[in-house]
Amino acid sequence: MGIYHYVVLSNYGESIFLIDRFPRRFSELARNVFDENDVRVFGVFCCHDHAHLVFRIVNQCLTPEYVMRRIMWETERALSCEFFYYLRTVSYTHLRAHE
Repeated sequence: MGIYHYVVLSNYGESIFLIDRFPRRFSELARNVFDENDVRVFGVFCCHDHAHLVFRIVNQCLTPEYVMRRIMWETERALSCEFFYYLRTVSYTHLRAHE
């Protein structure tokens, strides 16, 4: 299989990856999913409002869509509990849309 590059975006362009410990925790959770599914990780890079995931699937039975669904489900579930205060705020872009 080939090498895949996915970009995970935050809602409304919020700078959630600038929150203390958030990028490290996101990377840790994503790598756990990669390890569980026999996926070789080339990099998990976090910018201010998005993250890059570069990987290659070793197990021929898995699809990239399945791996990304697992990552999004696991990270969203864990991070929404751990960073509840930060992730429940409404972004500036969202407020401007209602003016």
